[in-house]
Amino acid sequence: MTKRRPVIVLRVHKRNRRLVYVIPLSTSPPEPPQPYHYRFACSPVVHSGPTEAWAKCDMVAVVSTERLTLSREQPQRSARHARATILMISEEEFAAIRACVAKAFGFAASSYLCDALAEEPKIVVDSA
Repeated sequence: MTKRRPVIVLRVHKRNRRLVYVIPLSTSPPEPPQPYHYRFACSPVVHSGPTEAWAKCDMVAVVSTERLTLSREQPQRSARHARATILMISEEEFAAIRACVAKAFGFAASSYLCDALAEEPKIVVDSA
């Protein structure tokens, strides 16, 4: 994926706090859907109308926080009047996404989720 797109911040890198693991979001359904793809019941990204959204949990990337920008509310007359927003997903959605990542990498979901009991960011942002 080479374009700007919304992502879910999965976790901060253990040794470098300027790096984060992200899961890309897409409005295109995967062909064919797999157990490691998560379909949101309601898109976490602000759209002008109802839009389907998928977390592509097999496409985990490590990116610098410098490449991330907060999502902007849609659309305003000028970009400088657009408000920065942090879009949150529910704890249940975040747990389901983590379980999908575990499936994508062949980990037992319970062992992968146990090390993530500490509070972590669950933020949707756009990656550059």
